[in-house]
Amino acid sequence: MTSYETTWDHIPEDYKEGEIINLKVKDRSNYRELNVTAKIKFKRIEEEKNDWDRLLIGRYTGGSFKEGKIKILEESERD
Repeated sequence: MTSYETTWDHIPEDYKEGEIINLKVKDRSNYRELNVTAKIKFKRIEEEKNDWDRLLIGRYTGGSFKEGKIKILEESERD
């Protein structure tokens, strides 16, 4: 499972869990920044359907992260 991070500023305020959105994330294993089309969830996902990766969402001002899951549908490196 890959681990990504983003900030709340990249998630639309009217986002509904499971919707497809465009998002900026960072791969925590190599710090590569990506633009992705993805779904994110905060509810528990059953193990047999575990094709979702870990997503940590923080604030630009620092502090703690909220943990969720991300399913990346399409990705490209950020310019």
